[in-house]
Amino acid sequence: MIMNREIQLLNFLVNQGTWVTNTTLANHLDLSSRSISTYIAEINRKYDKLIISSNKGYRIQQKEKAIDIIQAAPLMRMPGNYEERKKYILEKILLSQQCPTIDSLSDRLCISPLTLQNELSRLRTELSELGLHLKIKNNKLSIIGLDRDKRRLILDLINNELENSSFSLEEIQEFFSNVDLKNIKKIVLNVLKENEYFLDDYSLLNYILHIAIFIELNKDANTEVKEHIAHKLNFRDIASPHVYHIIEEIYSELKNVYGGDYTLEDFCEVSLSMMTSAVSNHITKLHIDQLDELVGSEIEELLYEIVRSVRSTYSIDLKEDSFMIRFAFHLKNVLERVEHNINIRNSQFRKIKNDFPLIYVIAVYISNIINKKTNHTLSEDEIAYIALHIGVLMEEKKAYSEKLTCVVLAPDYYTVNRTLFRRINSIFSESLIIQNFLASIDDLSESDDYDLLLSTIEINPKIKTPHILIDPFLSETSINNVFQKIDEVKQLKIKRKMSDQFKYFFRSDLFFYDYPFKTNVDVIETMCDLMMEKNYVDKNYKNEIYEHEEVAPSSYGNIAIPHPLSNDAISSVIAISINPTPIQWGSNKVNIVFMLSLQEENREHFKDIFDFITHFISDKEFFSKIMNAKTYEEFIDILVSFA
Repeated sequence: MIMNREIQLLNFLVNQGTWVTNTTLANHLDLSSRSISTYIAEINRKYDKLIISSNKGYRIQQKEKAIDIIQAAPLMRMPGNYEERKKYILEKILLSQQCPTIDSLSDRLCISPLTLQNELSRLRTELSELGLHLKIKNNKLSIIGLDRDKRRLILDLINNELENSSFSLEEIQEFFSNVDLKNIKKIVLNVLKENEYFLDDYSLLNYILHIAIFIELNKDANTEVKEHIAHKLNFRDIASPHVYHIIEEIYSELKNVYGGDYTLEDFCEVSLSMMTSAVSNHITKLHIDQLDELVGSEIEELLYEIVRSVRSTYSIDLKEDSFMIRFAFHLKNVLERVEHNINIRNSQFRKIKNDFPLIYVIAVYISNIINKKTNHTLSEDEIAYIALHIGVLMEEKKAYSEKLTCVVLAPDYYTVNRTLFRRINSIFSESLIIQNFLASIDDLSESDDYDLLLSTIEINPKIKTPHILIDPFLSETSINNVFQKIDEVKQLKIKRKMSDQFKYFFRSDLFFYDYPFKTNVDVIETMCDLMMEKNYVDKNYKNEIYEHEEVAPSSYGNIAIPHPLSNDAISSVIAISINPTPIQWGSNKVNIVFMLSLQEENREHFKDIFDFITHFISDKEFFSKIMNAKTYEEFIDILVSFA
C-alpha cells in the first residue's frame, strides 16, 4: 500500500522535525516546486495552517495532529505485478511528464532496483514495437519517439482504464452519497416520454451526471453565492416552450425528492446539455458561437485554452460542441465557488483518483491551466469533478469511434416517431448515432454534418449525403438495406479519408522506383538531400534521421520508416522508395522506404497512414501490386483502391 501525495508530504515533514526547503520536498516527492506549494496550501486549507512557512522553508506546527492525520489517512493500493507497475511508470513519464529515477521508482514500487531493471528491459522491448525508446540517462527515465506514438500509447492506456471500470451509471453511483442516479434517470425518462422527447444513451448519461453533481453541490448550498453569479440568461429565449416545460417538470420532480436551495433558473443551466441533444422536431439548439453570451469572454478563452492544451499534450480532443457548452458552465461555477470561498466536500469523489488515475492526471493538468490563467488553486474535490466530466466524454468518444451519425426524416406523427426511434436505436445501436429527427425535407439543412440520412419519404436524388428509403415500421427488408448501406458508407468514408491524406502527404517529386540504392545510408543520403533541395526540410533533418537510427533502426519487417524524433519540420511530406531488390536495413531486408517529415499541426493525420502501411504489408496480393508501381500515379491509384 502507498500513501497519497499530501500524506507523503506530511510524513516527510514529521520525520524531519525541522525546516525543509521547497526544493528538498520537490526532489523527495518527484514533484515541481509549484506542486509542492499547491499541496501545502491544500493541507493548510483542510487542517487550519498545519504547516508554517518562512524563508527557511516549511515545518509542521502541530506534530501530534499531523501524526493523527497520517495514521487515519486511507492508503492507496500498491501496483502488485508487472502490468500494474508498467502502467504506473508510463503514467509518470507520459501523463505526469516526469523523469523518475531508478531509485525513486524502486522505492515507490517496493521492489529492488535489480527487479526494476529487469522489468524496464521488458518494457523497453514492448515500447520499441511501438516506435518508442526507453532511455535511461543519469539514472533518470524518459521515453523518446514521435509525439504521435506517445499519444497513441496514452490513449491506449486510458481506453484500457475505461474498459476495466467504465463510466456507467452503476460505476458512477459510488461517487455520490446524496442522490440515486437510477431514480434521477427514471424521473428524466418519464418526463421526456410524456412529452414525446428522446435522448440517446450517452446524452442521457451526461444529463443525469450533471443533475447529480448539481444536486450534490446544492444540498447545503451557501446562498451568498447567488448574489455574485454573473448575468443570468433568459432560457425562454434559448429553449422552445415545449423544452422549457420539460425542464420545469423535471425540476419540480427533483425538488420534491431531493429538495435543495436552487431555483428553476439555476436548474436551466445544468439542463443545457439536454437542450442540445434531445431529439425533437421543435428544439432550438444552442451553438458553440453563443459561448460568449452564455458564460462571458474570460471563461470562453479559458475553455479554448484548455481544449488546445489537452489536445497538444495528450492528443485528446475535447472539441465537441455539447461537451464544451456544458463544461463552460462547469468552469463558470467552479470559478464562482473558488472566488467566494465556497468549498465543496465529497469524500466519495476522491475514489476517482484511485479508480481512474490516468483520467485524474488529465484533470490535474486542467486544474494547472486554470491556476495559471486565474491564479486560483482547485481542491482535490474540484479536480475530481473535472475528472468525471473528462471520463464521461472519453467513454462517449470510445463508444462512438466506430459509429456513423445519422438523421431520420419521418412524418410528424409522434407515435410513429417514438416507435421508429426506439427500433432504430435498438437494432443499430452499435453502428449509428441518431443525431436528429426531422418532420419535413425543408428542415434538412445543407450545412448539417452527418453521415447517413434515413427517410420514410422519397428523397431528391440530388442530395449528396448518402441516404436510404425505409418504411415507417422498419421491416426486415429495411433493416437489411440499412445494414448494407452502413457498410457502404463506412468504406466510402475510409476511402475518402485515406485518399485525401495520401494526396496531401505524398509528393510526385519524392517518388523513387528501383533506384540504385545499395545500403540504407545511400537511401538516407539521397532522399534527405532531395528533400533539403526542395526546401521540404531544413539542414538539420539528415542529422536527426541518423540520430534516430543510432537509437534504433527504423526498419519493420520489409519496410523502413525513417523519421526525426522532433516535430519542428518545415513541411509535412512523405518520400517513398520502392526497391524490387531489397536493401539491408538493420536486421531486416527492406523493399519499401517511407521517409517522414512531420509538422506539429499535422502529427495526428499520420496515425491513419501508419495503420494503413502496417496493414497493407501483410496483404501479399496488394504488396505485389505496390512493388510493380513504377510511377507516382500508379502508386497513389493502388493505395486508394486498397482503401
